[in-house]
Amino acid sequence: MYVTRLRQAVVAAADRDAFRRAFDEHFGVGEPYADPGVSGFGLHNYVFAIGDTFVEVVSPTREGTTAGRFLQRNGGDCGYMVIFQVEDIEACRQHLQNVGVRTIWSHDSADIGSVHIHPQDIGGAIVSFDEPRPASSWLWGGPDWSHRSKTQSVTGLAGVTLSASNPHALAATWSRVLHAPVSSSDDGLVIALPDGCELRFDGDAQRAAPVLAAISLRAAAAPIGSVTIAGTAFCAVA
Repeated sequence: MYVTRLRQAVVAAADRDAFRRAFDEHFGVGEPYADPGVSGFGLHNYVFAIGDTFVEVVSPTREGTTAGRFLQRNGGDCGYMVIFQVEDIEACRQHLQNVGVRTIWSHDSADIGSVHIHPQDIGGAIVSFDEPRPASSWLWGGPDWSHRSKTQSVTGLAGVTLSASNPHALAATWSRVLHAPVSSSDDGLVIALPDGCELRFDGDAQRAAPVLAAISLRAAAAPIGSVTIAGTAFCAVA
């Protein structure tokens, strides 16, 4: 497996400030980071540090953005992106080339190596594979993200759920791209990651296209009920 961790989950919303208020009200997260670098994509954002994992909201600031097209296709706010940590970005890039996956953005610096793949080649979300340098760091979280992280309510990411009319086909595609096996149980189809996070695949016959339907967080104590924010179900699990 090339993926070691689920490091960041992203939603797209028309109003990033409305998301910030709702997310903080329900989960008590700390002060977010607004990354000036996303302006090049026609976006502004907030990145919330939760332990050493991250939840991000992006909002378009102009016409013609990828996030804006996601919002249009989904009829409003929606799940947008999943970012995985890998040990070797070059090996990951070679694997993506071997399985015929197109890349839409690539970045290399002393701090991090990253590659985004075409959402049509995996389904449900834009997926990024990132190698932070060192492995404990995370450039996208902003400076001093560890000091902004609050974990009284939730302590980190626990997984994401993708929903599709054909979840078996979607799970098989993600399995091929992530180079990771799918298991089947009473709870449905699951790809388990080395960090304990899970990628779940649910069936919904009404879905015209796959979507990132839910983001799960780890509860600090008792599980917290599910709430829909920016068209995405958020819940804190044990």
